[in-house]
Amino acid sequence: MTIPEPNEPTAEQGAGQVTLEEKAPVAKPTSWPDRILYKIENVVSFYLIGGIALFIMLWIAAEIFGRLAFNHTFYGVVDVVEIAVLVLVFASLGGVQRENSHMTMDLLEQSLKGKRAGQILRLIVRLLTLVVALIFTHQGILAFLCSYQANIQTLALFWPIWPAMIFIPLGFLMLTIRLSIQFKQDIASLLKPKG
Repeated sequence: MTIPEPNEPTAEQGAGQVTLEEKAPVAKPTSWPDRILYKIENVVSFYLIGGIALFIMLWIAAEIFGRLAFNHTFYGVVDVVEIAVLVLVFASLGGVQRENSHMTMDLLEQSLKGKRAGQILRLIVRLLTLVVALIFTHQGILAFLCSYQANIQTLALFWPIWPAMIFIPLGFLMLTIRLSIQFKQDIASLLKPKG
């Protein structure tokens, strides 16, 4: 009985199965825009997001404990969690892309792995993702401006939503910059002669 290598598919894993592979190490930032973005992503995508996730857990646990122990609930729990989740989701986009921590389905790329066609396919996918991120950045700015001008508020606490809405275009902007840097690196690796 042979034990398959970590990246080698087993007999149970047919074509089209999602497999866990070791993540390639994240390249250290080399250019000054990459170093600046790296620091911003660390603060926003990891420390801020970690603090918000911890806050949501403690807030909901306190709400449940208060309801069970004292028959008392916090007013506006849904509003607070709604705003926190909005920030949580969009502020983490750039950091998740940098760490390659998102879920991917790369059936075609896996069959072309190690070939020039696989590199070209990855470059095309990265370019399409960059275009979509640019469109979402623009739409996020419009959504933020609309919520600011209309002074949209939460339902229970009547807090304005626009301070949290700023994280929609900021998150997509960080994603766009990160994708631009990765696109440039993909082009450089594609044009690098094999030797």
